[in-house]
Amino acid sequence: MTPVHLKNLLLGSALAAVFSASAAARPFDISGGSLEAALDAYTAQTGTPLIVSNEAIRGIHSNGVKGDLPPGEALLHLLEGTGFTTQRDPSGAIGIVPKQRSSAADISPLQLAQAAPRPSVETVTVTSSK
Repeated sequence: MTPVHLKNLLLGSALAAVFSASAAARPFDISGGSLEAALDAYTAQTGTPLIVSNEAIRGIHSNGVKGDLPPGEALLHLLEGTGFTTQRDPSGAIGIVPKQRSSAADISPLQLAQAAPRPSVETVTVTSSK
C-alpha cells in the first residue's frame, strides 16, 4: 500500500469515527414547553449551536424529548408538531426554519381550477345526402 493510500485510509477512518461519535445516542431529558427554552436546553446538552429567530418561534410549544437518541433525531423530536424543521448550512451550521407547505390541501380551489388542463375541442364533420 502506498503512503498516499494509507494516509487517505487513515483520514477516512478518522472522519468516520468523528461522524459516528456525533451520531451516537445520548440521554436527553428536555421538558415540553416553549420551543425557545427547548432549543436552549438542546444546545446546552449537545454543545451544538443553532441558528434560529427567537421572534419566529415566540409562542410556539414543543413537546420536548426524553430518551437515548442521536442528537439529530432528538432535535427533530423537539421540532415535531411545531411547524419548524432543520436546514443544514454548507458551513455545517444548523438552522431552524419554517417547514415548506407543499401538500395539495394547501392549494386553493381557484389555483386547482387554473392548473386543470383545458378540455380539448373535438372537430366533428357532418355530411348529409338526399
